[in-house]
Amino acid sequence: MTVEQRQIIEVPFNLPEGVEHHPAIVLSSNDAIETENAFVCVMLTSHLHNDEFSFSIENNMLNKPMDKPSEARVHLISFFKVNEITTNTHVNHFIKAPFFKELVLCIIENTFSVQID
Repeated sequence: MTVEQRQIIEVPFNLPEGVEHHPAIVLSSNDAIETENAFVCVMLTSHLHNDEFSFSIENNMLNKPMDKPSEARVHLISFFKVNEITTNTHVNHFIKAPFFKELVLCIIENTFSVQID
């Protein structure tokens, strides 16, 4: 399977409640994915929290609309191998580049407490 930066995929996140499959946005560069056959991603959820660890994903931010409103949980970042991706309904969904940059800045500021001007 081909995986690209900004793509929405589904993977098994290890959460306090146990392993749960969630959609996620691929953060790794395409070169890193190709070299390692693995990637880093941020978890998406339809359970809306609206806090500092949430980045709202609106349909206008995507190349194809999603079924439910979603948020990226910017502190829930994990590493997966490409073969861990599960079959899902998000095939060929991508977050658009300008919104991806906003997401990455939100991750840096809220997860790592680094202010980027």
